[in-house]
Amino acid sequence: MTKPSFPTEQRSQTREDVIDEFLPDLHRSLVEHKGINGDYLGEELWRQIGPRGYYHLLCFLDEFTDRYQWEPGIAGEYLGRLGTFEHWRPYQEEERTWKPRSK
Repeated sequence: MTKPSFPTEQRSQTREDVIDEFLPDLHRSLVEHKGINGDYLGEELWRQIGPRGYYHLLCFLDEFTDRYQWEPGIAGEYLGRLGTFEHWRPYQEEERTWKPRSK
């Protein structure tokens, strides 16, 4: 089966659209996952995406962990450098509607 070929601009927009839909869903699923032991990656995610995506996501997380000393709150630092609070507010409001698992 041949994969569709898109012009670079269209391919870039398509990728952005897919990512803009996928990542909020991924984030929400992680926030709301209860499961047996709370392990969203091991209990649920591998069933929701294909093996190629799962492999690369886990490898991305390994690479990310190796390169960054990420701690809670650092996301706010990055977001603050890239836009005002007002710029990010719609996404924060979206997140507030989620039902976090109890810790």
